[in-house]
Amino acid sequence: VQGKMKDVIRWSNEVVENSPQASTYKTESYYLAAQAHYRMHQYTDCIEEINRYQEQNNSAESTNKNHAIYLKAYALFSQKNYTAAEPLFRSYTQSIASETGNTTYADALNRIGDCLFHARNFQEASNIYAQVATLNGYGADYAILQNGYTLGLMHRYADKVSVLTSLTEQYPRSDYADDAMYEIARAQLQQNKYNEAAGTYQSLLKKYPKSNRAAKSMLELGMAYRTLKQYADATQAFKTTIERYSGTEEA
Repeated sequence: VQGKMKDVIRWSNEVVENSPQASTYKTESYYLAAQAHYRMHQYTDCIEEINRYQEQNNSAESTNKNHAIYLKAYALFSQKNYTAAEPLFRSYTQSIASETGNTTYADALNRIGDCLFHARNFQEASNIYAQVATLNGYGADYAILQNGYTLGLMHRYADKVSVLTSLTEQYPRSDYADDAMYEIARAQLQQNKYNEAAGTYQSLLKKYPKSNRAAKSMLELGMAYRTLKQYADATQAFKTTIERYSGTEEA
């Protein structure tokens, strides 16, 4: 793939060098080169090519003008420049506001939420994630998980449990369902609801035995039992952690 992307850049440069000013071919070649650089994780080069693309007199008529904004936002996001990426993602969502069924619309909203999250603007991030969730489409499960996690950081544990429960009910096959159950249990512990937390850990371990949260869940289940003074159950959970997850930090 990398070889093909290098070919794209090489041929794009050929077009740029041999095209007259304001040529459609020249303008679009900058965009194609930007895409190729992005796919090779060359984010600075990607941004530079998009800047050249946007500097062309005819870029406003280009069919890729919105995609270029989206691509540049992602390049900045990939560099962890969240402050610069956020307004570009916002610009993109505004430019395709009539296309809310477009998967990139929901994706861009999620990235806005992520940028706000990294800026520790948790309330606004929560609002954005909730907006994605209402679309009930692409990225909704991720948005619900992130919203729940964000609510927890604001110490709104009951809201966190409610939001994450909706993920497990609506998207039980989601890759994030086990993470949601784990975070539900953690929120229940924060509310001193140890019996409920124990039940949630048990459900997680039963439904998702191969989850990367399984070892932590088994260990924390034992700790919940210990707090409840159910020492036999606690001992069994700790033994299971050692036997089933040998070699892990939890064991």
